[in-house]
Amino acid sequence: MKTTALFCLTALVIASTHQTLSGETSGDWTYTVTDNQATITGYSGDGGEVVIPAEVDGVAVVKVGESCFEGNTSVTSITIPDSVTSIGDYAFYNCTSLPSITIPDSVTSIGFGTFANCTSFTSVTIPDSVTSIGEYAFYNCTSLTSVTIPDSVTSIGERAFMDCTSLTSVTIPDSVTSIGERAFMNCTSLTSIPVNTDNLNYSSVDGVLFNKLQTSLILYPAGKEDDSYTIPDSVESIWNGAFSQCTSLTNITIPDSVESIWNGAFSECSSLTSVTIPDSVTSIGVYAFHDCTSLTSITIPDSIESIGEGAFEGCTSLNGDAAAMYTLGRIYKIDEFGNEAGKWYRKAAEQGHAQAQWELGVTYDNGDAGKKDKVQAHAWYRIALTNWEGSVEDTQKQSGETTKEQIAEAQKLALEMIKANPKLLGD
Repeated sequence: MKTTALFCLTALVIASTHQTLSGETSGDWTYTVTDNQATITGYSGDGGEVVIPAEVDGVAVVKVGESCFEGNTSVTSITIPDSVTSIGDYAFYNCTSLPSITIPDSVTSIGFGTFANCTSFTSVTIPDSVTSIGEYAFYNCTSLTSVTIPDSVTSIGERAFMDCTSLTSVTIPDSVTSIGERAFMNCTSLTSIPVNTDNLNYSSVDGVLFNKLQTSLILYPAGKEDDSYTIPDSVESIWNGAFSQCTSLTNITIPDSVESIWNGAFSECSSLTSVTIPDSVTSIGVYAFHDCTSLTSITIPDSIESIGEGAFEGCTSLNGDAAAMYTLGRIYKIDEFGNEAGKWYRKAAEQGHAQAQWELGVTYDNGDAGKKDKVQAHAWYRIALTNWEGSVEDTQKQSGETTKEQIAEAQKLALEMIKANPKLLGD
């Protein structure tokens, strides 16, 4: 305990000393100096058209620092000098009045969230000196219509252009070796993602982004207006968010080459009505089909070993396929997601699926979805027996220490439930 306290105190002293020694002010600017090079750390001016100085107090400015202009809504124009080589994380985050920016050709990297939420951005020029575009760099720049990625860029970070809903044009050059997950997800005006044919790592087929060998489907542009799509039979994995917000798609054919469906792969595909998952698939990620509100039918094979939490959450039309819902409950039970298992068992049980009714009873019996409830458990066992071969003895054996009073209450409850919903008795 003493060691931890001493460490925290030491860290606090070091941090305070660093701020005291390195903080400097020059006019509207605050800055730090390291090795005779200045980093601009803050701006206190009136906004409007702002010119970042090339020097402060005779020291060359080489970096626009982390969060330097964050949340400044009065700045309408920024000029960055040629002396700057890097722009820090969140440097211009949430500068909502800034319509455009020209990055000088001295800059080599754009940091994490640098221009995120600059909602007035309509254009940006990235010079051919830049080699990396950081994670979330242009996230939620909702007015950005086009961006040219130069041949110098080798990496595009996760979610770099996510939620740029006005983006209509982007081309991946041959220099790019790494594209982070969801880099262009939810770009709902983007209809195609062309890739330079000389690129050794990525490819594009009909505007859809793949890895070079087309074993991974990375992104189906959300702005494409086709109502159906057949995934090529070379694909083994469907990436995180690959089809997110593809609201025109009503039907997607998944080939039996696919082994995994990643997180959020088909989330918010609000027009998707049915999907058949082939026997080759073994895992479905978290929120994979989240908010597919038109989805009425889904086929889930026995090959599935795991389903992520919330995979079908918000699929409000998925009520008629009792077998699929039972399968979901069974897999969630294996993965020890008690609440999810109980939810899907209930949906299937209410459609008269006897095994689901029995398993829902087990869920109540064991308290897998929360508090144990012997009366609810026994009621569902009794209903299951009306649709399934079994005996009252089976029910009593499963229920264990259920009192006569609880059994009587459960029998009454079962009759009330059947009266309220005749579908409980199946076909």
